[in-house]
Amino acid sequence: MVSVMVLLPLSGCVSMFALMGLCFAVAIKDQHVNSFANLPAGAHKLAFPLVAQDTTIPDMGARAAPVIIVTSAFISLLYVFYYAQSLTVNLTFARLRKQNLQSKDKQRVKLDDVKYGTAGGRNVLAAKRTVGNTLEQAIPFLASLWMHAVFLNVRRATFIGWIYIATRLIYPLVFVLNVKTGGAAIFASTLPGYACVLALLAPVLLDAADVSIDL
Repeated sequence: MVSVMVLLPLSGCVSMFALMGLCFAVAIKDQHVNSFANLPAGAHKLAFPLVAQDTTIPDMGARAAPVIIVTSAFISLLYVFYYAQSLTVNLTFARLRKQNLQSKDKQRVKLDDVKYGTAGGRNVLAAKRTVGNTLEQAIPFLASLWMHAVFLNVRRATFIGWIYIATRLIYPLVFVLNVKTGGAAIFASTLPGYACVLALLAPVLLDAADVSIDL
């Protein structure tokens, strides 16, 4: 029988992963072409800022749809990591308690030892760092994503945003592989992620400084 400690985080993980998949399916299906149908006359062929001259509130809502979907997908992925962390902790705790009972060890492992200590081992550490690293990078990513969309280019912000989510998705896998590669595997997730944030933020800063760039 599956315990509540396993069923609840597992159901949460599956449901939020399904929600993230729905976001991606909507993005693929709609391709967001209609979001850019009513561009201001004379607009640059790649310059589709969220806020433009004579833009109405409905226009802003339509143009923002791609970035809203990317943001929703990122939030869904973050909750997948939350639930996965809880599931990993609970499964590890159950395994260690079973080992305690079989060995008749009087010093029983406690849930706090796994959740907050080091008793959980590498898998629990990977789950914790996945959540922690994603939270650490969330503000730079979301701020850069929306600044780029609002002031420069919704399409480009959306494209880079999906790439960033892909880099986040592989983080727990490369963290576990880190032991075998001597620490190099983690860069397969973090470095592309940093590059995405830079690609979103740098053009905004250059535009604010009135530096002409052709992207």
